[in-house]
Amino acid sequence: MNEKYRLIIATTLAAISMIVLASVLWPFEDDLGNDDKKPSPGAGKKGAGIKTDGSPAKSPDKGADKKPGQTAGQGSSQDEKGADDVAVNTAKEKTGPTLKTPGAKDIEIRDDRPVSDEKSAEKVLKSIGDQQGISKGSKLAVKEKITDQYGNTLYHAQQTYKGIPILGAGTTLVVRDGKARNVFGNWSTDKIDLDVTPKYQAKEAFRMALDGRGIPDARKIEFSDTPSLAVMLFNKKARLVWVFKANLTAPVSAEYYYAVDAHKPEIAFEQEVALH
Repeated sequence: MNEKYRLIIATTLAAISMIVLASVLWPFEDDLGNDDKKPSPGAGKKGAGIKTDGSPAKSPDKGADKKPGQTAGQGSSQDEKGADDVAVNTAKEKTGPTLKTPGAKDIEIRDDRPVSDEKSAEKVLKSIGDQQGISKGSKLAVKEKITDQYGNTLYHAQQTYKGIPILGAGTTLVVRDGKARNVFGNWSTDKIDLDVTPKYQAKEAFRMALDGRGIPDARKIEFSDTPSLAVMLFNKKARLVWVFKANLTAPVSAEYYYAVDAHKPEIAFEQEVALH
């Protein structure tokens, strides 16, 4: 693939994905953490992170010298066994739930399925999802459509579970000459069984979690954005979490990204914003 083309498309995908997912996701770093790790808010220590941008890191090939349906990386586009089970933990943290990231995938579409709009794109994505075995209640929902300078149409999709976005799970459907050519990105095939109705609202859950850490009520919560619900994947099960940015007062702490369990008052993830 032409390196200039790779750079142009990769830059475009990154920019569009940040705009599309900004309302529900935040940018984490590339390493992983788990909910056993509990640094005190504002302590100034580095927290672990997980990249949650659903857009793929690679871009489609222009396909000028390829047959219809053929994509770059043919012969290596099959899912790697166990890709969804990638999890990283520190040497000292060998027990407890561990965060997971969906494995990267790239699948050719050889049967020239026509795609003309978001509805037909989602139909193709549903077929791919069914073939891949994504969980019942989960879907790849188109969030953005763009056309690049070479005439390829890219449909960016976010994986959801019962309408709630799954952190780190998204994909792109590539359409060339009106036909679906390939789909690549990160999506989960975990079997999810999760109640998506929160037991606690964000502020209540966060306050209870802080109480559990011995942080006094005098330290008030200051939200930097509006909390939103998301599904966070762990090695044992998925969790419904409130995601937001916030800091504490008295004294004023650093601003953190937080994911707080919506069913039980625990901080599932945190990272200082300044470290991003």
